[in-house]
Amino acid sequence: MRQPIFVTNEENRNKARSEAIKNAHAHATILAEASNLKLNGTIQIVEIRPETESSGVYGDYSWSMGMLPAPSGFSGSYNDEYSNLDSANQVIKLKYKVRYSVIEV
Repeated sequence: MRQPIFVTNEENRNKARSEAIKNAHAHATILAEASNLKLNGTIQIVEIRPETESSGVYGDYSWSMGMLPAPSGFSGSYNDEYSNLDSANQVIKLKYKVRYSVIEV
Protein backbone atom coordinates (compact mmCIF):
# COMPACT_ATOMS: atom_id res chain seq x y z
CA MET A 1 0.00 0.00 0.00
CA ARG A 2 1.37 3.42 -0.90
CA GLN A 3 1.87 6.00 1.84
CA PRO A 4 -0.92 8.60 2.02
CA ILE A 5 -0.14 12.13 0.86
CA PHE A 6 -1.21 14.86 3.26
CA VAL A 7 -1.42 18.53 2.43
CA THR A 8 -0.63 20.97 5.23
CA ASN A 9 -2.67 24.12 5.48
CA GLU A 10 -0.11 26.82 6.38
CA GLU A 11 -2.78 28.96 8.05
CA ASN A 12 -3.64 26.10 10.44
CA ARG A 13 0.04 25.45 11.14
CA ASN A 14 0.65 29.14 11.93
CA LYS A 15 -2.37 29.17 14.24
CA ALA A 16 -1.02 26.10 16.04
CA ARG A 17 2.39 27.78 16.43
CA SER A 18 0.74 30.84 17.95
CA GLU A 19 -1.34 28.72 20.34
CA ALA A 20 1.76 26.73 21.38
CA ILE A 21 3.62 29.92 22.32
CA LYS A 22 0.58 31.26 24.21
CA ASN A 23 0.40 27.92 26.08
CA ALA A 24 4.09 28.12 27.00
CA HIS A 25 3.59 31.68 28.27
CA ALA A 26 0.63 30.62 30.43
CA HIS A 27 2.64 27.78 31.99
CA ALA A 28 5.67 30.01 32.57
CA THR A 29 3.48 32.64 34.24
CA ILE A 30 2.11 30.07 36.70
CA LEU A 31 5.61 28.79 37.54
CA ALA A 32 7.00 32.30 37.94
CA GLU A 33 4.16 33.38 40.25
CA ALA A 34 4.63 30.25 42.36
CA SER A 35 8.29 31.25 42.75
CA ASN A 36 7.48 34.89 43.61
CA LEU A 37 8.85 36.03 40.26
CA LYS A 38 7.41 37.87 37.28
CA LEU A 39 8.07 37.27 33.59
CA ASN A 40 10.12 40.13 32.17
CA GLY A 41 10.25 39.13 28.52
CA THR A 42 10.98 36.30 26.11
CA ILE A 43 14.66 35.51 25.61
CA GLN A 44 14.49 32.64 23.12
CA ILE A 45 12.02 30.51 21.17
CA VAL A 46 13.28 27.32 19.53
CA GLU A 47 11.13 24.94 17.51
CA ILE A 48 12.15 21.38 18.36
CA ARG A 49 12.20 18.71 15.67
CA PRO A 50 8.97 16.65 15.66
CA GLU A 51 10.77 13.32 16.09
CA THR A 52 12.30 14.49 19.37
CA GLU A 53 10.75 12.90 22.42
CA SER A 54 10.19 14.52 25.80
CA SER A 55 13.12 13.28 27.85
CA GLY A 56 16.18 15.28 28.82
CA VAL A 57 16.75 18.91 27.89
CA TYR A 58 16.17 18.48 24.16
CA GLY A 59 14.78 14.94 24.19
CA ASP A 60 15.99 11.69 22.76
CA TYR A 61 15.34 10.79 19.17
CA SER A 62 12.80 8.06 18.46
CA TRP A 63 15.37 5.27 18.05
CA SER A 64 13.42 3.08 20.45
CA MET A 65 10.14 3.11 18.53
CA GLY A 66 10.84 -0.36 17.09
CA MET A 67 10.99 -1.82 20.58
CA LEU A 68 7.53 -0.69 21.65
CA PRO A 69 4.98 -3.42 22.41
CA ALA A 70 2.07 -3.92 20.05
CA PRO A 71 -1.04 -1.82 20.78
CA SER A 72 -3.68 -3.31 23.03
CA GLY A 73 -5.98 -5.60 21.08
CA PHE A 74 -3.52 -5.87 18.20
CA SER A 75 -4.31 -9.04 16.25
CA GLY A 76 -1.28 -9.20 13.96
CA SER A 77 -2.23 -7.03 11.00
CA TYR A 78 -2.94 -3.34 10.68
CA ASN A 79 -5.02 -4.09 7.56
CA ASP A 80 -7.79 -5.87 9.45
CA GLU A 81 -10.49 -3.21 9.40
CA TYR A 82 -10.35 0.05 7.48
CA SER A 83 -13.87 1.34 7.41
CA ASN A 84 -13.30 4.81 5.95
CA LEU A 85 -9.94 5.89 4.55
CA ASP A 86 -11.47 9.10 3.17
CA SER A 87 -11.41 10.61 6.63
CA ALA A 88 -7.76 9.78 7.39
CA ASN A 89 -6.01 12.68 9.10
CA GLN A 90 -2.42 13.51 9.82
CA VAL A 91 -1.61 14.80 13.30
CA ILE A 92 1.37 17.14 13.59
CA LYS A 93 2.71 18.01 17.03
CA LEU A 94 4.62 21.25 17.43
CA LYS A 95 7.20 21.43 20.19
CA TYR A 96 8.94 24.57 21.37
CA LYS A 97 11.48 25.46 23.98
CA VAL A 98 10.75 28.96 25.25
CA ARG A 99 13.04 30.83 27.65
CA TYR A 100 11.91 33.84 29.63
CA SER A 101 13.64 36.51 31.62
CA VAL A 102 12.25 36.84 35.14
CA ILE A 103 12.46 39.48 37.87
CA GLU A 104 11.69 39.35 41.57
CA VAL A 105 8.32 40.71 42.62
